[in-house]
Amino acid sequence: SSYNIVASNFIRRRLALAGVSEHNIKLIKLGINIDFLETFFKDGKKTLFPSLIYVGRLVEKKNPIALLKSFSIVLKKYPKAILNIIGDGPLKSDVLQFIKINKLENSVRVKGTLKPADVFTEMNSSWVYVQHCVTSSRGDQEGFSVSMLEAAFFKLPVVSTFHNGIPENVLHKRTGFLVNEFDYEKMADKILILISDPQLISKMGSMGRDRVLKSFRSSERINNFISLLNKV
Repeated sequence: SSYNIVASNFIRRRLALAGVSEHNIKLIKLGINIDFLETFFKDGKKTLFPSLIYVGRLVEKKNPIALLKSFSIVLKKYPKAILNIIGDGPLKSDVLQFIKINKLENSVRVKGTLKPADVFTEMNSSWVYVQHCVTSSRGDQEGFSVSMLEAAFFKLPVVSTFHNGIPENVLHKRTGFLVNEFDYEKMADKILILISDPQLISKMGSMGRDRVLKSFRSSERINNFISLLNKV
């Protein structure tokens, strides 16, 4: 190959350690369609009570059960909080069973797969984006997570994990909080810090949105691809 394209420095380092020439590894950041998303952005349209949102497949590497355990802890202090889970996957039955066993039916809404417009409407009214990424039993990992970029666009601070390229997506203590994989108690702590401090949510959310607008446009990604192809 002439070049190997990666979305994060984490993967760049993995390839270099595997023997790929560093000269041939090119970092091209992921991007989102800002113009399309702008049609759904309405500043200040948040729910009355704390609302968390997760968007993605219900699979092992996204560990929805860890997220539910974190949220169970959050509910002890904020019983009116809501968690919206958008997506489907092989762990859906496990998710529904956990919700039933722990009597979370009134607090967790499993909405399945939604149209993009409906997803972004939900994001716009939420307080915090949450996703507990882990390395699966087969070694599979989450990459960079476009949904976290989209959440940041809607001024949502993100609570996730130190995992693969996510620390390059979510800046710890600046645009959100990161915790170690499988540490659902610490994740709950970080969520509680945010929902108890609307000013911190606003500060982190604004910083995240500004960063997305500056560095993660899909048009810039396309231009970088074209530039690389022209070199080839």
